[in-house]
Amino acid sequence: EAPLGGFVPHAGYMYSGRCAGTFYGALPAVPPLVVLLGPNHTGLGPSISIADHDQWETPLGRVAVDTERAHALCDALDGLGQLDRMAHRREHSLEVHLPFLQHLNPTVTVLPVTLGFVSFEVIERLAAALDEVTRALTPKDLLVVSSTDMSHFVSAGKARDLDFQALDRALDLDPRGLYDTVRAKDISMCGIIPSAVALSWAVTRGATSSRLLDYTNSGEVSGDLHSVVAYASVGLYI
Repeated sequence: EAPLGGFVPHAGYMYSGRCAGTFYGALPAVPPLVVLLGPNHTGLGPSISIADHDQWETPLGRVAVDTERAHALCDALDGLGQLDRMAHRREHSLEVHLPFLQHLNPTVTVLPVTLGFVSFEVIERLAAALDEVTRALTPKDLLVVSSTDMSHFVSAGKARDLDFQALDRALDLDPRGLYDTVRAKDISMCGIIPSAVALSWAVTRGATSSRLLDYTNSGEVSGDLHSVVAYASVGLYI
């Protein structure tokens, strides 16, 4: 079953790689274009930074960036977003997905966008702009990935309690509820903005179901359940 998109973690592979691999391994195929939406951990660059590169490189080789749609997305945002390299220079949240994508589709093209904190109204405008520039593409042509980890540096039990309050809103296909819950409950979900964008876009594209594919935390590897980072993989489907 080809999803429209999903939430996928971005921590060190030894901690979150299995959870990320659960999402990628469930895909029937990686489509030609993958839009990567991730949080801006460094604070560098504008709030909506669309990668201004021709390609990215990993030890598995080079990955082309869809420069035509990068420019089109910037134009569709009408000043809200910028073509930018600074925000991507030291940011890990998108590049960690590339080896999964390259392994499954060596010719994949990506459109990387990093996001700082923005209002829900801006989230809706970005989702609409993304819909505008990808409207002609089907799920066989396009996948939208939100790169996010869940709760940070709390006990495994507290993380699970907080995270499932957020995940329940995602599973209900409720982007505003997800955004409001994370803010109201002070849940340290670093990719809340890209996740709300991906979910809002998916609803616009006709998503009717959302499925939790995996949930785990760093303590399952380290043995320390008193202070963990938690991870979830979620698929969004028509």
